[in-house]
Amino acid sequence: MTLQEMLTRWKEGRRTKGRSLWTDGTTLFSYRLPIGRREKGKLVVYDYAGKVSGTTTRHVNLAKDVADEVREPPGKWSRKQ
Repeated sequence: MTLQEMLTRWKEGRRTKGRSLWTDGTTLFSYRLPIGRREKGKLVVYDYAGKVSGTTTRHVNLAKDVADEVREPPGKWSRKQ
């Protein structure tokens, strides 16, 4: 399954698991890091790009294409701290 197909399944609210990108239908994970979440019917992606591995940065950038909203990552990753 391609990364694009996995993102489509996340958008549809369906579970799927790949080697490094997976979803339970609500949360999108790159490895174990939650990089996106369905909130009140919208797809929200956390912009970890450049703060994590190259693979996770690629996942984040691809997920931004299907997201309704892009936000600062929560917690220790936030620039606001």
